Amino acid sequence: MKRCIRDFTPADYDALCAVHNRVFPDFLEDAANLARQDELREERHKHRRWVWEEGGKLLAFAEYTQSNWGYHPRKFFVEVAVEPDARRRGIGTALYDHVVTAVAEHDPIMLRGMVREDWEASLAFARARGYADGIRMEESGCDIAAFRPADHAAALARAEEQGIRIRSFPELEDDPARDRKLYTLVQQLLADMPRTEPHQKPPFELWQRRSLESPRFLPELNLVALDGDDYVGMSNFWRDLRPGHIGTGLTGVLASHRRRGLATALKVRALSAARAAGFKVTTTWNAAENAGMLGINRRLGFTARPAWMELELTLAAEEGESVGA
Repeated sequence: MKRCIRDFTPADYDALCAVHNRVFPDFLEDAANLARQDELREERHKHRRWVWEEGGKLLAFAEYTQSNWGYHPRKFFVEVAVEPDARRRGIGTALYDHVVTAVAEHDPIMLRGMVREDWEASLAFARARGYADGIRMEESGCDIAAFRPADHAAALARAEEQGIRIRSFPELEDDPARDRKLYTLVQQLLADMPRTEPHQKPPFELWQRRSLESPRFLPELNLVALDGDDYVGMSNFWRDLRPGHIGTGLTGVLASHRRRGLATALKVRALSAARAAGFKVTTTWNAAENAGMLGINRRLGFTARPAWMELELTLAAEEGESVGA
């Protein structure tokens, strides 16, 4: 039976997504969205993808890429995914070695990958190759159908007493600067989040295409907190391909307006709107060090699930540093 590692082609999108969805059933992907992500990748971001084909069937894929939000020219994310029924045959090892050899031309100083903490085989694979634990992302889920907005009415009242209004994206359509103001807010919030690399904002037009024009953008479930005409906080959801599910996006409040209960009020309004729209379940991820948002989520009924580990393989020191320092 013929087997080979070959470059990914656009003809592989459907088959690759089928493998992806069996490996990551909680992160369903479709060909159109993956192709769109590839199209909207910044030119400076280095990326290559390969597939493992056996007997004419795609059984696995691998790639290296660079972060949209924390770009570093010599740091890369590596992903290897193998069809569950095709594991323990050396396919993952062969693909990983292929990726590492290929990315070497860019003189990387670090490789990163994401592994769920209960995926023992994947963790063992990474650690055997020298990867160490990096940032820990806590995953939690909320039963939206069981969420009772009335139990959290005080949070909304507190925001209103401060003169804060919470409006959906469509309700802000009369503001000619809406999209620009939302872009600025998002970039300010992302820059203030725990992360492994400093946030680098994309050009406005690229952000607009990635976010506001995305098929997974849900206007009615993108909420903004306003103090006068200023956008000071937000909370949003994104379309999930699983029936009844919805993905939690970004919730945050500018530093000038924190510790006033606004993040809780935004989450309450967002969950209430999602419940009214018929959604049943949502999932969110927070850096383990983000105790404030983790506490808000727990109080609103989110329950912990296995966390995700960002693993790091240091290949060389950054300028001005030494390995092991």
